[in-house]
Amino acid sequence: MRLTTYLQSLSRPVIKVRPATSLFDAPVEISVANLPTNISVLLKTTLICPTNKLHFESLNRYKSDANGHFNTGLTAPLPGSHYKCVHGSGPLWSVIKKEGSKTFLWNIGEPFVYNLAVLDENNTKLGETTLSKTFLDPSVTRIGVSQGNVQGCLFLPPQKPASQTKLTKAVITVDGLVDARGRVYEGNAALLASKGFVTFALGFFGCKGQPKMYNHIDLEKVEESVDFLRGLSQVEDKRIGLLGRSRGGDICMALAAFLDDKIGGTVVINNPFASMPGDTVYRNQRIKGTDFVRPPLTSDFRMVGGEEAFGRDEKRQVPVELVRGPVLSIQGAEDSFAKFFNYQSVAEARAKRAGKLDFEAVVYPGLGHLLAVPNSPACFHALNLHSLKQFDYGGSDVEAHSLATNHAWDRAINFFKQY
Repeated sequence: MRLTTYLQSLSRPVIKVRPATSLFDAPVEISVANLPTNISVLLKTTLICPTNKLHFESLNRYKSDANGHFNTGLTAPLPGSHYKCVHGSGPLWSVIKKEGSKTFLWNIGEPFVYNLAVLDENNTKLGETTLSKTFLDPSVTRIGVSQGNVQGCLFLPPQKPASQTKLTKAVITVDGLVDARGRVYEGNAALLASKGFVTFALGFFGCKGQPKMYNHIDLEKVEESVDFLRGLSQVEDKRIGLLGRSRGGDICMALAAFLDDKIGGTVVINNPFASMPGDTVYRNQRIKGTDFVRPPLTSDFRMVGGEEAFGRDEKRQVPVELVRGPVLSIQGAEDSFAKFFNYQSVAEARAKRAGKLDFEAVVYPGLGHLLAVPNSPACFHALNLHSLKQFDYGGSDVEAHSLATNHAWDRAINFFKQY
């Protein structure tokens, strides 16, 4: 190599990402060296996937130090960037959806590759690299399941070492999302399986043999999925954990209330502890349905009869006092459904009146309704399946929402490990 070429290579910026490939919830650090000292540079982070119609981008500026270096785990971005704090993964979770992009990362079977480019003040590219985020550890097996009422996707982690004495636990994830092809959202289940849990992403509508949209829920049909998981030889702790968001959270709470010792611990996110819009029944037990007043009659989804009336009518509420296992309830302070009425406080008060002390209620400032997996793009607006229109689900501050998401996820993982 010529001396001049060698010297030029020494002066080029060096971008390093640690780790370069990791699960979505794993923190990363992005460092850039060989920059001029004390200059401002732009780190442009893009996630583009044409086959899945994804296009996200974040623009964050950093100032190099006296050694011509910056590290996202040590350095806060400059004013005008897409986030403000010191956070290694900030360039990832601060990406914003570009026009025409889909909102959610549905295809969990392949890595999502981010491009990182460093540009100077003249918008000249100084260097670039990539990093990959994935939902699924390579050691996890994904199996589609379609057996009558048991519809969804099963994730099996590798067998545990013989030296491990803790029983293998299982978790069912229940979400109010389904795509146009009848696929349930698998992101949470895939990540949980990558942590060692046997998981099942359950479909309760939109899948084979199921109604296109949920209304009345017969829990005996959902119970078949619980029994399916309990029957797996890999599942040693037969108390199944539940993780549900929105309507899925209410189904999880009802299962926990009516299925006794079949259910271990339950984590619910941004759910009203109701049965909306139809009834929820289990044998001779029933939670009376509460319908919506829907757009365009109103700009927001509101309860028919008003929220205060719901708070006084226990027959319309999930009977949380019947739940035998512990409950972790996560509520976003910016959730659009909770801005009129604090549903979580109604459920918490009902639990306390019954002497149930293992009902933990957590409220996160800045968190909207659509809590996704850590470090993934924040989502505040999405198609509402009841109105078939774009809906404001609450939240607007990407940083507050994303940091709350990261913390809530860690809390949920620890909860399932400990119950």
